[in-house]
Amino acid sequence: MINNLRRFSLSRNNFIGSIPSSLGNLSSLYYLQLGGNHLDGIIPNALGRLSNMEILVINDNNLSGAIPSSIYNLSSMTYLHMVGNQLSGSLAPEFGFAFPKLEILYIGMNQFTGAIPRSVTNISSLNHFDISLNSFIGQIPDNMGNLKNLELISTSSNLLGSGKAGDLDFLSSLTNSSLILLTVDENRLGGVLPESIANLSTQLELLELGGNRISGRIPQGIGNLVKLSSFGMGGNLLTGNVPGSIGNLKNLQRFNLSINGLSGKVPSSIGNLSLLSELYLNDNQFEGRIPGSLSICKNMLKLDLSQNKLNGSVPDELIAAFERLITLNLSYNSFTGQFPSDIGRLKNLEKLYEGNRRGNALSTKVIVIMSLSISMASILLLLLAFIYWRREHSRKEMIPAPLPVGIACSEEVPVERMKIGDAITELHTIKAKLARKLIH
Repeated sequence: MINNLRRFSLSRNNFIGSIPSSLGNLSSLYYLQLGGNHLDGIIPNALGRLSNMEILVINDNNLSGAIPSSIYNLSSMTYLHMVGNQLSGSLAPEFGFAFPKLEILYIGMNQFTGAIPRSVTNISSLNHFDISLNSFIGQIPDNMGNLKNLELISTSSNLLGSGKAGDLDFLSSLTNSSLILLTVDENRLGGVLPESIANLSTQLELLELGGNRISGRIPQGIGNLVKLSSFGMGGNLLTGNVPGSIGNLKNLQRFNLSINGLSGKVPSSIGNLSLLSELYLNDNQFEGRIPGSLSICKNMLKLDLSQNKLNGSVPDELIAAFERLITLNLSYNSFTGQFPSDIGRLKNLEKLYEGNRRGNALSTKVIVIMSLSISMASILLLLLAFIYWRREHSRKEMIPAPLPVGIACSEEVPVERMKIGDAITELHTIKAKLARKLIH
């Protein structure tokens, strides 16, 4: 009876050892799910006998070695998931011809090397293509646009490209595609960013090109990609201004242009991005003032404008609006005037960088001292007076009342620290109590 077994799943357990070769005897098997265990060793050649195999899932194990040549006999395969192993070697040149029905290919987080087989562009049914976190070299095939059903391409963290012109030719083939996600960050891609990037896909939600050697300007047409929720081009060689059309990306939540050569003013149209929670414009050549319109982005959690040429004062309304802010970095600019006093109202703030010295990272415990210095000073004066009064009247010792607050604000684990807002409330309560005791 077991020879008639069609589905076999042992996923998310603690199985150890190697994949048994005897599985190759289950001739009716079309679904094999062994993901999320502690299996090691190689993929057995015997699996190549499973001619009905459509879905093979062996992700998140400790499997090693190359994909055996027998696996390329499984021409009915539609779903191949090998992410999170230690598989190595290169993909066979005939990869695309061996799996003509493949829809999902997940082989990220392994140790694969060699070039992406050009034959993958013959898999017309391909929908998801993830080879991230490997060591692939060479070019991304410039005819990827042939795959009309493709919604996801992830080649992040490989060694793709030469750092020269031609590395981005594949982008032009993807215009007017059905892509929802395109991540090619952390490679060696060079050349000028093509204007065609503005016409990739109106359905595109995630676009990551950071950590490469891409030059040129961000095209005005980037505002066409209205469904983008994450856009990253940090760590490249981009120059010029950020186009005002960026304000058309109303769904944008994460925007990273850090570590480039961008210049001009920070566009006020960024204020249109009401859903924005992370903005990284650091390490560029931006100048002028921080646009007041940025205060409209009330969902901001992380803001980094450091290492630019920004000047003027930091807008009070900016700090007042960012109630949810966790990280703020304004260091290495040319700001003048006093830092907004409302900084103490940012209850969730964990990191503040606002000085001009390298490494000037202030943790929450320092922020509390800085932002509450006036309150603390007045309390300490009252405390000294109170201690003197107690000594004169009763000679009893007392523990300085603000000490527990200081300790609570200095916890190393962020979640255990007292929030700034709570610290303010507690310190004012202490101040009031001390004042009453001195009066009476």
